[in-house]
Amino acid sequence: MKYIFFTIMIFSVFSCKQPNSCTREFYIVNFQNNEKCFKLLVDFFNSQKIINNKEEQIVFSLNRYKDDVNIDIIPYIINDKKTQISMSNIRANFEMCKKILSKYNINIQRSDVEIVTNSLKTINCRMVRNTNYYSGQMEFVPYQEECNVYHSYIYHKIEISHDIIKITGNPISSSLLGKHFTLSNESIL
Repeated sequence: MKYIFFTIMIFSVFSCKQPNSCTREFYIVNFQNNEKCFKLLVDFFNSQKIINNKEEQIVFSLNRYKDDVNIDIIPYIINDKKTQISMSNIRANFEMCKKILSKYNINIQRSDVEIVTNSLKTINCRMVRNTNYYSGQMEFVPYQEECNVYHSYIYHKIEISHDIIKITGNPISSSLLGKHFTLSNESIL
């Protein structure tokens, strides 16, 4: 009897369908479960006016140990006067990074670094950045391995118009924040 019970338990564990981390449904559930952390990142980008930056893309990415963030400042137009700036492990190099970021009107605090690091880990994303696809957007890029279709979350500061829906799809959820998010995807062959 114990053997039958044990066999049934093992079979049920392996036969339960696990959500595929490459599917659109997986990313929608991830958003719904972690909406508070998405909001923290949106609020940070808005408070620092990073989201409206039309000159540079500001990228916050987790380091390889996922215990700190790196920051890249990438001019949309690179020339002799504007080059990319990369800063790694912001916690360890906080004062130097803070000084550099202040030149871009970003007044970062240690608590901001904690929020960004912890939020990115919680939402299973490797980076967040402002974009110039449309006016006032952020892109959240999840960790995705061995996927045929890669997804990213796009936050739209303004209400999602029908034109945007035609390109990126419907909002990710009906929540107050979810109405500003779409899920883009790109097939990789």
